[in-house]
Amino acid sequence: MEVYSQDVMPSESFLKCPCIHCGGHIEFPTSGIGRSISCPHCGQQTDLVQAVEHLEVPTSRPETKTPIFAITLGIGVLLCAVVAGILLAIKQPEPTPQRLEVPPPKIQANDSSPKPSPVKRRKKAAKVSKATAAAVPGVDWNGLKASAVTVENSGGRLIYAVGTIRNESDRQRFAVNVSLDLYDAQEKKIGAATDYTPVIEPKKEWNFKALITDPKAVRAEITGIKEN
Repeated sequence: MEVYSQDVMPSESFLKCPCIHCGGHIEFPTSGIGRSISCPHCGQQTDLVQAVEHLEVPTSRPETKTPIFAITLGIGVLLCAVVAGILLAIKQPEPTPQRLEVPPPKIQANDSSPKPSPVKRRKKAAKVSKATAAAVPGVDWNGLKASAVTVENSGGRLIYAVGTIRNESDRQRFAVNVSLDLYDAQEKKIGAATDYTPVIEPKKEWNFKALITDPKAVRAEITGIKEN
């Protein structure tokens, strides 16, 4: 019986080439030249070409006589391992960095800013309305009827003269302007205020809100409603 000594599988050549998109180095067997794969670094499609570097993987055992079927089996196993490694590298994209969610900073209200709750504001407005209602409700200004006017202070620095003007006519009223005189606690006239709306539809109301710049004003009275 003839005995063959074990032989190591012939060496397989490997090449390296850069990705045409990100420049990352890709190592592959020479049998893969000309193939198009997804880059394991950036995921873009790139071609495998022969580059500068050439890596030889020698076997660790001296070459001796080996049956042909053993050599063929060894080459097949090596190629399967190389292909599996390439497929694994292609299927595993680079992990995306996790973003740290930072909650938005809490904004603390300034002590000087107004902090009235809706309930408190309604109570205060009702109280002011009762005390400062102008005695001019129901006055007809050429088809435009005005309600009583109140002076409202929301608790901050802004004061408004508030009221309602209703269009009793059957046509639109355009560029309606309301003028008001302002009075202090001693019923002395201390200024004026105005408000404007571009249109009031027929049988509809306009809730005007004229800004008052003098904090001493406690009463407002309509002196005119004009349609420009």
